[in-house]
Amino acid sequence: MARKAALFALKAGVSIALITWLATRVDPAPALAAFARLDAGWTALALAILGAQLILAGLRWAWIHETLAQRLAPRDAVALAFVGQFFNQTLPSAIGGDAVRAVLAVRLGLTAGQATAGVVLDRGLALVVLVGLMAAGAPLLAAQTGAAHEAAWLAGFACAGLAVVAAGLGLAARLRRFVPSIRPLDWAFGLAADMRAILVRPRLLVASLAVHVGVIAAVWALARALDVPAGFALCAAVVPAIVLMTTLPISLAGWGVREGAAIYAFGLAGVDAGDALALSIAFGLAQIAIGAPGLALWLKGRSGG
Repeated sequence: MARKAALFALKAGVSIALITWLATRVDPAPALAAFARLDAGWTALALAILGAQLILAGLRWAWIHETLAQRLAPRDAVALAFVGQFFNQTLPSAIGGDAVRAVLAVRLGLTAGQATAGVVLDRGLALVVLVGLMAAGAPLLAAQTGAAHEAAWLAGFACAGLAVVAAGLGLAARLRRFVPSIRPLDWAFGLAADMRAILVRPRLLVASLAVHVGVIAAVWALARALDVPAGFALCAAVVPAIVLMTTLPISLAGWGVREGAAIYAFGLAGVDAGDALALSIAFGLAQIAIGAPGLALWLKGRSGG
């Protein structure tokens, strides 16, 4: 308990420190002005898109278990996706809700190993597709921002990451024949085999891509709501990298990290730091809002309703 409290305090401290640092370097006037002109229609569209992509993310999780001949009802998976989203915004890490999803999936009939592996595979698939999207979007980043050097570095990083994943999965397939059977190693080798199996399923890849495109579209809709000069192409170029930075487990639900990344990335295209800050904060608040039904679903499950 003390360790968890210390971890929470550390990550909260990082978020507070980053937000404080940004506050001393970014003029808040443009951000306040952006929120003052917030358009309700575009905001509602952004929330609808985030809700749709969260439903699709839940279905993808169910389809992963279906691929592995394990039963997780799509309806249950979608409900737990909303529960996970709620806890992602309230626990010390942007991925804290994944642990909650795994625990609740066990109550639905999966074994602890299956539930843990399913969540890891779901998160891993999303990450691989996100990095692939970053690699494919590097030319768009260069075209939208003129930052050819940064785009080249991003493409190199993304391609290197994909190469490491491919090499690791291939090596695991070869090593399994020579490594003695030990439960933790067997689980890891099985996880690698399962990852290879889901990476060749078009439905899962398309669903993952659609989830990420949904996030991009939601950020674009919020930009329209705030009258921030960030078109869809620019959002497509920079949002995947911002999302990747937000998943780093160093802050409270990504706060601070996301804002700094957004100011830098959108700033490459000349977007005012205050406008980028407003857009990032709006996106964070939208994620909290879309996860709110997860609290009700969690409480309903605890009450047995």
